[in-house]
Order: sequence, then C-alpha cells, then structure tokens
Amino acid sequence: MLFEVLDLKNNCIMVTEFKECIPDSNTLHQISASGRYKFRLNGKILSINSLVSKISNNDIDSSLGISDMTSMDTANCEHSDDELNAAIDSFAYPITSRTIYCIETKSLFRSQTDAAKEYGLDPSSISYYMSNGLPYKGYTFKKVKG
Repeated sequence: MLFEVLDLKNNCIMVTEFKECIPDSNTLHQISASGRYKFRLNGKILSINSLVSKISNNDIDSSLGISDMTSMDTANCEHSDDELNAAIDSFAYPITSRTIYCIETKSLFRSQTDAAKEYGLDPSSISYYMSNGLPYKGYTFKKVKG
C-alpha cells in the first residue's frame, strides 16, 4: 500500500506506505476542502469520499511496499541530482554553507530564514527536520554544499 498527497501540479507533498501514518478522516476532509490537494492510493487517484470509505472499511491493500513500486509513477516524489544542479545553475546568488534546497518545489534559498518566509514556516523547525532528513509540513529541505 502506498498513500500519497499530491498538489495540483502532481508534486508529491506526503507519502507513506504505512496505514498508521495516513491522516484520520477529519484531517483528510480538511486537506481536501482546501481544494489544493488530491490523494493517490496504490497509484490510483481517489476522491475524498472513496478514500475515506476505503479507510473506514479497512479496505486498504497493504501488500504493496515502497520497494515494490517499480511500475508506479513516483518521479514527483523523488529528487534527482540533475534537478538540484539545474536549480544551482539558475540560482541568482552565490552558493554558501547556508544555502538550502526544497526537494518538493525544486527551489533554492539563501538560508533557512528565506525558505521559512517563503512557506510560512519556523526557521528553527526547518533546521531540526532538515538535520534529521524528515519532511516538515510537506517540504523536505537539504543543505547545498557551498
């Protein structure tokens, strides 16, 4: 089983292969109500009602793990060095030890503070999640070697 939250451009915002990590139905309804996200389960886009029904009825196939996803389109959930290098080549500022990269939006920032301002996030939380390799509120950041 693979659950994904996608933005309107089909960029992966959240992904999990564990049932326990799928948000509850109230949270899913709130996410859906924003009109900015859609859901994919095992490679198939589902309406909010279909998704909640599958979760409520425990009708989720857990046999599919991330290691088994060879036929699924997961390009938007992964990041490549080519994308990072393209972002670096077009970056208007010099790359420093403070420069960070957002994998989901393929954007470079001069600092955590700049990224935090852009996405309305807390800079210290970006630091914590980045150092642990975890996404923070749908964004995954990494340091760019200066």
